[in-house]
Amino acid sequence: MDNHYNNLLITGVGSKTDFLNDFAEECLSEYPIITINGYMNGITLKYILNKLCNFLTPLVKNTDSEDAIDEETNTKIQKRTKVQQLEFIKDVLSGREEGFKYNRVILIIHNLDGKALRSDDTQQILSEIAKLQKVKLTLFS
Repeated sequence: MDNHYNNLLITGVGSKTDFLNDFAEECLSEYPIITINGYMNGITLKYILNKLCNFLTPLVKNTDSEDAIDEETNTKIQKRTKVQQLEFIKDVLSGREEGFKYNRVILIIHNLDGKALRSDDTQQILSEIAKLQKVKLTLFS
């Protein structure tokens, strides 16, 4: 198991959104890129978990799995509890989900210190996700 985590925290005056998005597109395009826009009004932990599950679900090849579902099951994903969603995310990104065909994903979180993402619960879950085996680069701004 590779225990080397690559996380970058980019700080400074002004928006880093375009810089990070361009960097990911130009240098890391061979990997799936998940972007969380923490500056969005009303963003919640549930929204983030829904987005991650919806992003990862089609990337799982094993169609017999309950979690490898088509677009119509978006409602099914949203009805899951946060704990169930987090377990699915952990299964996929830790390598326990055999059908996941990528060896890494790129996670970009914009405005990590924004009001919507400041809660201890949200920060704890984001840190758990960032240290999963297949999350090889996390870019925070």
